[in-house]
Amino acid sequence: MTRQLPELTAFDLRLLQVFDAVVAAGSFTAAEVKLNKSKSAISTDIAALETRLGVKLCRRGRAGFGLTDHGRQIHEASLELFRGMSGFRDSVGRIVSRVAGEFTIAMDDDLIVGARAQVADAIRLFTLRNPDVFINLRSSSPEHVTQLVLEAGADIGVNVIPRRLPELTMTPLFSEKLALYCSARHPIFPIADGEITADILAQYDCIDVVTPQGAEICEAVERMRVTARATSMESRLMLILTGRYVGFLPRDLARAWAERGEIRAINMPGLSCGSTGYAIFRRDAAPNVARDLFLADLTRAFKPARPPVQDPKRVLNGRPKTVFQAEAGAA
Repeated sequence: MTRQLPELTAFDLRLLQVFDAVVAAGSFTAAEVKLNKSKSAISTDIAALETRLGVKLCRRGRAGFGLTDHGRQIHEASLELFRGMSGFRDSVGRIVSRVAGEFTIAMDDDLIVGARAQVADAIRLFTLRNPDVFINLRSSSPEHVTQLVLEAGADIGVNVIPRRLPELTMTPLFSEKLALYCSARHPIFPIADGEITADILAQYDCIDVVTPQGAEICEAVERMRVTARATSMESRLMLILTGRYVGFLPRDLARAWAERGEIRAINMPGLSCGSTGYAIFRRDAAPNVARDLFLADLTRAFKPARPPVQDPKRVLNGRPKTVFQAEAGAA
């Protein structure tokens, strides 16, 4: 007839863990360090477990430590119990940490190509680890991206913002440089930078700056003859290429056209500035595991790659040998 044991308590589990430690160590004395308990305290615990279970678990004395048949079987059963508890913890951990549902990302229409690629990398990493998430990617003007985030229409935004807003948590991701450009068809194109003055610029048509920019650019535009407006960087570039207008562009966006000689930057003091791209979300937003995980992937995607380090002590064919430093913990 099988004896019915009482329900296991936290105290019983602690006694079983002491028993397992003694068996693993091979003696009461050897288990003292692992358990941080005296031999007498360990002996008291084992005696309490034997009383609780109603059987003798081990022999101890001058002959040394040894398990009884009951002790051996109960130890095996306790190991199975511990494995089951560990599996339960792992299963619950996977369940509560699984991210699911819809996740909305709002992205600035005018993000430079490099930034778009890094946002794509972040989305790839995030969705690989969280396949149950439904991604809703919205692309809009910088102002609308900010509005979507503030009005809870997006969980997170990626946006170029000229100044910090107290309602937002803003994590800097990248910086971009803007300059004033004209096309090869424009009368200013052949004039050297040192010969171009504010009075000369004031004679020509300029594209309005629709999105908020720094004070320097706004002041420069106010001195020009604004006769056109473009709601995106691509449309602004198209107007510049007509040869009728000058306008501000990110240098990264303009680089390919400049290298082909189709446009050039007008390098004058006050006609260039930098702006910063941020990941943004509402400061008072509720806790959001998906947002936090995606933000971590975003910052990782935009983190600059570590350059190789040259060790002058290591020389290959008379030249320093490049040594690539592994990340901490790498094999």
